[in-house]
Amino acid sequence: MKHLVLLALAALVALPTFGQMKPKLNQNEKAAPRKPMSVEPFRAAVPTVPPVFSGEKIFAPVQLPKPVKNQPSLKAYVSQESGTPYFIEGEFVSTTGRSLEQQAFDYLDAVQPVLKVDSPAEEFVLSSQEIDDLGIAHLRLQQVWKGVPVHGAEAVLHKRGETFFMLNGRFFPTPALQDVSPAISKEQAEELAMNHVAGFTSVKNLSETEKKLLGTSEQATAELVIFHPDKNPDGELLAWQVTVLPNLATRYRFFLDAKTGEVLHFHSELCNLKHGLETNLSESLKLSERSARQWNQPFRKFQTFGKVGSNSIYELSPDFVDGPATANANDLFGISRLIHTYQVGSTFYLTDASRTMFASQESVFPEEPVGVIWTIDALNTSPETDAFQATHITTPNNSWNNPRAVSAHYNGGKAYEYFKNTHQRESINGMGGNIISLINVADDDGGGMDNAFWNGAAMFYGNGDVGFTAPLCKALDVAGHELSHGVVQTTANLEYLGESGALNESFADIFGAMIDRDDWKMGEDVVNTNIFTSGALRDLSNPHNGGNDFNDPGYQPAHFSERFTGNEDNGGVHINSGIPNKAFFLFASNASVGKDKAEKVFYRALANYLFKSAQFIDARIAVVQAATDLHGANSAEVNAAKAAFDAVGIGAGAGTDPETDIDENPGDEFILLTDDQSSELYLFTPDGQAVANPFPNLPAPLSRPSVTDDGNVFVYISQDNRMNAVTFDWANS
Repeated sequence: MKHLVLLALAALVALPTFGQMKPKLNQNEKAAPRKPMSVEPFRAAVPTVPPVFSGEKIFAPVQLPKPVKNQPSLKAYVSQESGTPYFIEGEFVSTTGRSLEQQAFDYLDAVQPVLKVDSPAEEFVLSSQEIDDLGIAHLRLQQVWKGVPVHGAEAVLHKRGETFFMLNGRFFPTPALQDVSPAISKEQAEELAMNHVAGFTSVKNLSETEKKLLGTSEQATAELVIFHPDKNPDGELLAWQVTVLPNLATRYRFFLDAKTGEVLHFHSELCNLKHGLETNLSESLKLSERSARQWNQPFRKFQTFGKVGSNSIYELSPDFVDGPATANANDLFGISRLIHTYQVGSTFYLTDASRTMFASQESVFPEEPVGVIWTIDALNTSPETDAFQATHITTPNNSWNNPRAVSAHYNGGKAYEYFKNTHQRESINGMGGNIISLINVADDDGGGMDNAFWNGAAMFYGNGDVGFTAPLCKALDVAGHELSHGVVQTTANLEYLGESGALNESFADIFGAMIDRDDWKMGEDVVNTNIFTSGALRDLSNPHNGGNDFNDPGYQPAHFSERFTGNEDNGGVHINSGIPNKAFFLFASNASVGKDKAEKVFYRALANYLFKSAQFIDARIAVVQAATDLHGANSAEVNAAKAAFDAVGIGAGAGTDPETDIDENPGDEFILLTDDQSSELYLFTPDGQAVANPFPNLPAPLSRPSVTDDGNVFVYISQDNRMNAVTFDWANS
C-alpha cells in the first residue's frame, strides 16, 4: 500500500519551518485573485477517499481554543451557539488575603474579555462551594440578570492550592432585556400552568401522604427567570418557570411568558426506566411518569400511610425489646437473603435501621424513622388516582414470605452499600436521607405498571405487564438505575432534556450496571424477551442491543453520528444515552483502567465537574479532568478516557459535531518544504530524492501550506499577500 504523509514544510532535512501568519495588506490594497496552478504529476497512485473540495463532508472542523486577552496562560473553548466559553483551561494564581469568593470574582474579571459578560460581579452569584477529598475547591456560579436567574446558565470554577486551573459551564452573553417586571403574577402563572396540564393528564388534590412522598406541599411552584427559547442567545424573555405536580406520578416544567402568559415551552421531568415501546404493541404499555427532579431540601422524614396492614397491630408485651433485627428470607430469584428489619413491640417492620446513617435520636417508630432503608406496599393501587394507598409491611415473628418485598428491601440495601463503600456517599442524597421503596404499584387503569420510577423521595416498582414479565423490584440493576437518579439530581442536577437528559439517563445506567456488575446489561432479569429479543432492556457494551434502528425495542445509537434528533422522549434522553454508555464501557474495558477505576472517575466527574445544562462534550471534559485528578495528567487512564470519547464521536474542542474516521490513504510518502530564505517550495521523498527541486514558477511562500487529506491540493499565502492553490493531477500521470 502507498501512503501519503502530509508534512508541510517539515524540518526533516534541516530546513526552517514556518509559523502560521496572517497576511497584511495596505489599507487600500486589494490583492488580485490568482488562478490555481497545476503542476506535472509526480506519482501514479490515485487516492481512494473522496476529494475534500467535492462538497462531501468527511469530518467536522476542529475548534481551536481562543486566547484570553492579557492572560497568556489561559485558553478558552467557545460555544458556536452562544458565543460564550464552555471551557477555560490554564493556571491563574489567586491573590492571597482574600476570601475564596472574592478570588473567584477576581478570576472572572480577568477572563471577562472572553466571557461576553459585561460585568461578572453583577451577573454571577456564588451558589455553592465545596472542597473535595483531594483538597480541590469547586465553586458553582449562577448567572443572573438584574437579580433574576438565567435559566440553564451555570459555571463551575475549580482551584487547587492557590491556583485556579479550570472554568467550565454553560451561560449566555449579557442579556439586552431591560424590563424584568412581570405583568403576570406568580399565582396567575401557577394557575395557567396547572390549567394547561389538566388538558392532557389527571389533576388530583394531593393527600398529606402524597405530599410527603413528593417532598413538597405545593402542586405548582413558580419562579421568575430569564429564558432563552431554543437557547437563542439573542432571544431572551422574562418568563415564569413553573413546576407542576398534578399527581404523585407526574411532574412537568413549564416556561410562561411573564408579560403575556403564553406557554413558551414545557416538558416532562419524570425519569422512567424506559420511555416506551413501539405503538404497535398493547395500549397497556402506557407508562406512568416519574416525579421529582429536584429537592428543595433533602428529604429525610416520611410520615403517613393511607392504610395499615391487617397484621400490623398487636397487643404490646413488656417482654419485647424495640430495635434492629435481622432475618433470612427468599427473594424473587428464590435466593435466601439476609435482610435487616426493625421491631416495635410485637411487630417487625421491613425497615433497616442498621446503617451508619441511622439517626436514632430523631426517629419515631414506626411512622417517622430517619436514616433508614424502608420498604412499603402500594397494594396494587396507582399513585395517579385517588385510590392510591400505602401500608407498612410487617410480620409478628420476623418471618417473611413476601419475595417482592424481600427483593426491593435487599436491593435498596445493596444500592446504599455501593454508594457508601465505593464513593463514600451517605445515602442517595448524600445526607443520610431515607431510602424508600414501594412495591405493587399499579398503572392508572389498575393493571400492572410496566415500569419503575424514582419520585425524588421514594422508589416505585411496577409488577410488569407486556414489556416486563416479572416485578421490576426483582432486578438489582433496575433499583440501582432508579435510585441513581437521586444521586444525579443532588449533584449535577442534569436537566432532563436533550443531551443533558441523556447524560442523566446514562449516569443512572452506569451506576446501575456497577451496582449489578456481573455484566453490561440493564433489565435482563425482568424483560419480556419476545419484545426485547437481545434479552436486555439496554446494553452498555452494545447500544444497538440486537436492533437495527430506532423502531426496534432497546436500540440505542452507539456513536454521535447515529444520534436521535427528534422531539420524542424529551429529545431522546433514553435513546441517546447509549452514546455516553458506550464511552463508559470502552473506558472501563481498557486494560489500564477497569471497572473499579472507571466508576470512581465517572462519579467524580458527576459530583464535581458537571452541571445542569451539560452537553456531551462537557461530560468528556469532566471525565478527563476527573481522571487527571485521580491518576495524573499524562496517565494511561487519562489517555483511555480521551480515546473512549473519541471512539463514540465526542471529540475534544469542537465537542459534539460527529467525526467519521477514514482509512489511511494509499500512495507514496512525500515531504513538502522550503529553503532557509523562504524563496522556493520543494517536494522530496522521505529518503531525500528530489521530485520538485524546486517547484517551477511558484511564488515564494509567506505562510505554512495546508495540504488536503486526499493529497490533491495544497494551499498557501505567498509573499505578495495572495492565496495560492496548487493542484496535483495524479490520475493522468
